[in-house]
Amino acid sequence: MIDLIPVKTALAGIQSRLDVLRTALKLESGQKRITEIEARMGEPNFWSNQEAAQKLIDELKGIKAISVPFEAVSRNLADAAEFLAMAEAENDEATAEQTAAEVEKISVAVAQLDTRALLCG
Repeated sequence: MIDLIPVKTALAGIQSRLDVLRTALKLESGQKRITEIEARMGEPNFWSNQEAAQKLIDELKGIKAISVPFEAVSRNLADAAEFLAMAEAENDEATAEQTAAEVEKISVAVAQLDTRALLCG
């Protein structure tokens, strides 16, 4: 069985980084704003002012450019943690190795989120 301690440590480090990014990127307020904008888009007179409508759509795209990848990485991290726990419980080396590889991919994705965060604000 591969040594799972480094994988567990990496998972914890990634989770900590995501927690910092969630706060720094103000993702909770971003989600609220997405809901607000999407509700306005459903209003019958949304397109009556094309310039204002386009500004809202651009704002929505900007928020989603960060929030959608962030949520995907968060889901992948949660899945990896579950797979790692299963691999450890069942002493399943193949799953442990696959999970370790997935954690490396998640780490790269978090680095990309870091870069986006720097570029966006």
